[in-house]
Amino acid sequence: MGVRVAGFLVGAIGLCVAVSVIGPFDQFIFGEIAAIAIVVMGLNVLMGVAGLFSVASAAIVGLGATASFFFIVVSGVPFLVAVLLTLIAAWVLGLLLGLVTLRISGIYLAIVTFGMVEASSAILESPTAFSGTGFGLEAPAVGLPGGGSVTGAEFAVAACAIAVVVGVVTTRMVRSRSGRAWRALKVEPAAAELAGVHVAWYRANAFAYSTLLACLGGILQAFLVSATSPSDYGATLAIQHLSYLVTGGMGGGVLGPAAGVLLLFGVPNLFARGLGIYGGIFYGSLMLLALTAAPGGVAAAVRVVGVKTWEAVRRVGLGSAR
Repeated sequence: MGVRVAGFLVGAIGLCVAVSVIGPFDQFIFGEIAAIAIVVMGLNVLMGVAGLFSVASAAIVGLGATASFFFIVVSGVPFLVAVLLTLIAAWVLGLLLGLVTLRISGIYLAIVTFGMVEASSAILESPTAFSGTGFGLEAPAVGLPGGGSVTGAEFAVAACAIAVVVGVVTTRMVRSRSGRAWRALKVEPAAAELAGVHVAWYRANAFAYSTLLACLGGILQAFLVSATSPSDYGATLAIQHLSYLVTGGMGGGVLGPAAGVLLLFGVPNLFARGLGIYGGIFYGSLMLLALTAAPGGVAAAVRVVGVKTWEAVRRVGLGSAR
């Protein structure tokens, strides 16, 4: 475990240093990758580990981003306090969502959570004290204790560091008692309850954790973009989150969500910027190719290749030793 933690720390430091020295646009893209990966990690816990089919991530991203801006601009709350209040609200909302939908599963749960996406879009696109004019809110300046404001580059570096921390925490949770309970819920809820798993509690906590990460990713993304855009927090965004998860691979740790976001968001934006109207064709072709070559997800294919490569290296080493 010590070697693994050290590897994570070295990787996190290396990633932050690399992002801090690249160009502004690439910094922005890597910050976006980190923010989206956080959202998809939460979706993986909910769908891939606990087996709860939800498409509410887009709604939570939009509500979280708007709520953080509201607390800072309207209520005059400091940045960190506003983020904390928003995350607490997201956690409570997730708990309530898990409890309210306790008797619903499968496609019916997906339809209910899709209704939440439509409801949140109606709220965010209406002129209210919470959502402003209904066309989005501009990001407030985030001041530093010593003076000055946080720059976009600093937000990008912070997003990457936070994504690594979230990845470590999520991996530990999936392997903990909660993770085992979530997997039992996915296989057979009735059997899990007979085995002593508190179905309502663990189901609600899966929703709460997923909602928390979606909210955190939404806040980071909004401050990176410097604005909220209600029209972006709809069904299209929910489908994109699902495509990242399915392409990367569900059910494992954080490698699947990270791989899916890197492949479907990172590659087009970093290496195919000039495609213009053909960007959607490139995106769809990339996803089709990935799912055809690796039906279980990119992460599963990488693991298989890694294991086979290691076994081949060992065989060559043992043969040389003889």
